[in-house]
Amino acid sequence: MNYLTQSIVMLSFLVGICMTFCATGANANETQQPAQNYFSSGDNTPYLGWLSAHRDDYDNHIFLPKAGSEQSLDEGAALHWSIDNESNIIQIAVAARATGWVGFGIAEAGGMPGSDIVLFTSTSNDNQGPTLIDSHVGATSGMPIQDGCQNWDLIKSTSEDGFIIFEAERLLDTGDKQDRPIMDDSSPNSPPHRVIAAWGDEESVSYHGQNRVRGAVRFHGEGVSDETKFANTMAASSDGSVDITARNHPVTEDETEYARFCFSYEDLVNGGLPNDQEVQAIGFEPIVDPNSAAYVHHMILYAHKQNNGCNDFAMDMVFVWAPGEGPLSLPDEVGSTLGAEGYRSFELEIHYNNPSRDAGVTDSSGARVYFTSTLRPHELGIYQVGDPLLALGGTDVGDGLTRHDFECPSTCSATTMENDTVTVFRELLHMHEKGLTMTNTQVRDGFPIRSGSVEFYDFEQAGVYSVIQDSFALKRGDSFRTTCYYDANQGDKIGLASDDEMCIAFLLYYPKQTFPAFYCGPDHFAGEACTADYESKTLVDLGEIAVARGNNGVIDNSCGASNDDDNDDSASSSLQVGLRTFVAATFLAFAFTLY
Repeated sequence: MNYLTQSIVMLSFLVGICMTFCATGANANETQQPAQNYFSSGDNTPYLGWLSAHRDDYDNHIFLPKAGSEQSLDEGAALHWSIDNESNIIQIAVAARATGWVGFGIAEAGGMPGSDIVLFTSTSNDNQGPTLIDSHVGATSGMPIQDGCQNWDLIKSTSEDGFIIFEAERLLDTGDKQDRPIMDDSSPNSPPHRVIAAWGDEESVSYHGQNRVRGAVRFHGEGVSDETKFANTMAASSDGSVDITARNHPVTEDETEYARFCFSYEDLVNGGLPNDQEVQAIGFEPIVDPNSAAYVHHMILYAHKQNNGCNDFAMDMVFVWAPGEGPLSLPDEVGSTLGAEGYRSFELEIHYNNPSRDAGVTDSSGARVYFTSTLRPHELGIYQVGDPLLALGGTDVGDGLTRHDFECPSTCSATTMENDTVTVFRELLHMHEKGLTMTNTQVRDGFPIRSGSVEFYDFEQAGVYSVIQDSFALKRGDSFRTTCYYDANQGDKIGLASDDEMCIAFLLYYPKQTFPAFYCGPDHFAGEACTADYESKTLVDLGEIAVARGNNGVIDNSCGASNDDDNDDSASSSLQVGLRTFVAATFLAFAFTLY
C-alpha cells in the first residue's frame, strides 16, 4: 500500500467502541444548578435538611444523572466535595435515593475495571450501625475486593425517609497501590477524573440494576461540568461557530463503514464562517445524533488549505472524537487559522460500526467548530506515535497475552521539529477491545523522563483515554516508547476494522511543526529517521502487565508507605478481618457490575 493510499485510509481511524453513550452538548451561558434543585421532582426534605446544615462544609457540588435522564436533577446521585491543600485531604458527601447502600468510585476509564470504590451500608451485617469499606476492582467488571488498607474515614451519615447521605475523607494520594490518587486536574488542558456511583435498598451491597451513574468531575476545578465550562468559555471567547456534520447519511448494512463528507469554503461561509476574513478555530464540540449514536464508532476532522480540498492529499488532522471524549477547548494561546491564509475546507470522516447489519439507519453526527477573530500566537498540531498509519495492518496480534513495543527514534523529532521545544497539552491513548494496558514513555538522552499510561483500558467505556497530567515539553531529540498489552484470540489482527486492534498515541501540541508528516511509526515513508522499531512477544502470565499497572489491582494486604502494621493484632486489624469476611460473603452471592 503506497503512502497516498495510506494517507486516505490508514489515517482514518481513532478508536474504540462504546455501544451505549449519549451526545455531549453545551449551551451558551450555561450555569451550574443550585444544589437545592437536586432531587426536586419528589420529596427531597431529608436532602434539603442536610444541605441546610452542611452547605458551608463543601466548596463544590455536581449532580450525576442516570443514563437517559441527562436533563433531570432527580434521577441520579449528588456529589459534594472540598479539598484541603495544606493537609492534602479530600472530603466528600454522596447522596442518593436509597435505604440500604451507596457506592462511589474513581474510575480510570469510566467503568468498573480498575476502579477505586468506597462502599457505604446503612446497617452492617452484625447490626452495629453504618459501615464504610474501601475497595477496588481488578481487570474485569467483577465484584469489588476489599482493600488491605482502609483509607477512607467515615465522618457522619444520614439515612432518612428514602435518602442515604454519607460523608467521608481520605488523602488525595494515600500511597496505597489499591487506591487511585486524585490528581491535580485544575488545568483545562488536563482531562477531569471519571467517576461512578451506584445504590440500592438492600441491607447489603448487591446488584444495582439501573441505579447507577457515571460522569466526569474536575476535583480541583470550579465545581462545574466540563460541558458547562466549555459552553461558558466559548460564549465568552468565540465570535461564532460553524457546524460540520453528516446530513441524514444512510448508514450502510456493512459491519464497518468509513464515510467521508466534504465541506468547501463556500459551504463554510454559508454555514457562518466570515468570508475572506482570517479567524481561528478555538473549540471543537462533538455533535452525536441521538438516533444513531450506537453506530458512531469515531469521528475525525481534517482541514485543507484549498477551497475544496477533499481531493488533495495535503491535509491536517485538527479534531478527533470517540465515545468518552467531550468537547475540546484549545489553550488560550492556541488556535487553528481558518479562511484567507489558513484552512479553507474541511473533510469529516465518520467510522460507523453496524455489527447487526441493521437497515434504515441515518446519521447526522459531526462537530461544531467555534472561531474567533482575535488571533492567537500559536497553531495547533497533532503528533502521532506507535503505529499511526497501521503499517502492520494484517499482522497477527497473537493468541493470549501479548506485548507490542514501538520504539520511535530520537532522530524523528531531531529532524522534523523546527522549534527546539513544543508544548504537549493533551495525550490520548488508543487500542480496541482486546487492549488491556498501554503506556507511552518519553525518553530524553537515553533516559525515560515521563510516561502516560492507562492501566485498565476499557474499550466499552472510552474509545480513547485522555491522560490526567500537566502539560509537558517535547524537545528536539526526544524519543518515545509506545507499548500495548493485549489479551487476544488466534486470528485477531492489527487493522482498521472495529474488531481489529490498534496501538496509537496522539499528542496535541503547539506550536505546530510544518514537516509534511509529523508522526513516527513502522515503515515511515520519509525514511529511517521516523521509522519505529517494532517488537512483539507472548507473555506467560499477568506478571509483567501487573508491573506495568504499578501493581494496582494486584490483591495483597499491603498498605501505603504510612502503614507498618500488617501483622498487628489490634482491634483495627480484627475489624479489617471482619469486614473482609463480610465483603466476601456479600459479593460471592452477587457480582457487582456497574456497566
